[in-house]
Amino acid sequence: MIRLRNISKYYGDKQALSSVDLTCESGSTTVLIGPSGSGKSTLLRAVIGLIAPDKGEVTIEGETLTPSNLLVQRRKMGYVIQEGGLFPHLTVVANISLMARYLGWKEGEIQLRAGELCRLTKFPEEALTRYPLQIS
Repeated sequence: MIRLRNISKYYGDKQALSSVDLTCESGSTTVLIGPSGSGKSTLLRAVIGLIAPDKGEVTIEGETLTPSNLLVQRRKMGYVIQEGGLFPHLTVVANISLMARYLGWKEGEIQLRAGELCRLTKFPEEALTRYPLQIS
């Protein structure tokens, strides 16, 4: 479970998030919908620890996100940065397996997980090895 309690974030005098409370149950799908500039990306950055909220707390599976546990918690999550976060010279599977390779996963484990992710997201498995990556 991911829980956000009273999350606020400022950039200078601009408030990006104002006292956000949100609970995402384990195994559920949560969608953030809103116009550009509404705080969706800022909220996700706080969840994965790329930014620290100015106020409030993020808990993941009951553990408050702190600088000391940030990397351990982040490695339990998967996320894709919008727009410029993918490497166009790599295939889809190479992009999504960067962290797994860094952590020393075996090739078979990577392929199994890539297949699971394809089925979960209804992404065509034959597109995993497409080269070069086509970003639309």
